Amino acid sequence: MEIRFEAIPVGLLETNCYLIWEDSSGSALILDPGDELSRIVKRARELQLRVSAIALTHAHVDHAGVAGSIAEMFGLPVLLHPADLALLETIPFQATLYGLPEPDPIHETAPLRDGEHIVLGKQRLEVRHTPGHSPGSVCIVSQSARTAWVGDLVFRGSVGRTDIPGGSPQDLSKSLREVILSLPDEFRLCPGHGPETTVGEERCGNPFLRGLIQPHAHGEEP
Repeated sequence: MEIRFEAIPVGLLETNCYLIWEDSSGSALILDPGDELSRIVKRARELQLRVSAIALTHAHVDHAGVAGSIAEMFGLPVLLHPADLALLETIPFQATLYGLPEPDPIHETAPLRDGEHIVLGKQRLEVRHTPGHSPGSVCIVSQSARTAWVGDLVFRGSVGRTDIPGGSPQDLSKSLREVILSLPDEFRLCPGHGPETTVGEERCGNPFLRGLIQPHAHGEEP
């Protein structure tokens, strides 16, 4: 009854879509399906997963581009924090702005709130509200797997941009301090782009975490 996961980099911005599942039941979460619908679904079927939840760490098009189609395919709502609902409505504009494929419409959503849990079989994933890159950004935390899926909050050696609509350097600093730095050093951090890292590596080597230097437009991903 362990949590397992696999990253699938998708789209022009190589967004990490994560398949996260409990191994005994196959109950699975698809997190941040930004593009390449057929590839994501094919891999879920190869792993014989039973998709029971679809969620977004935040409502940017590179993380949500095919969420609508996947949700319809499995008859599920798309889970996201209510503070990003307004941002979700701008996804077609985001796609035009960044030259990305037109996103699938999302017809049904359900709220992800701080402190709630996504249940996969007998495992529970905790939702932590981590605004900064967007108002409704969240991290998904598994205590049993010692892993956090952090969206665009933090990357190896960097942090998410705040020079975009809804971004806030102050909120980002607070989220980093209260959520990321509160985790033990051995916790794996699985970001929305690029390779995974650990809390300990970032505590020592990430200039935005060392002393929490105020982040601004030097973050990486849109």
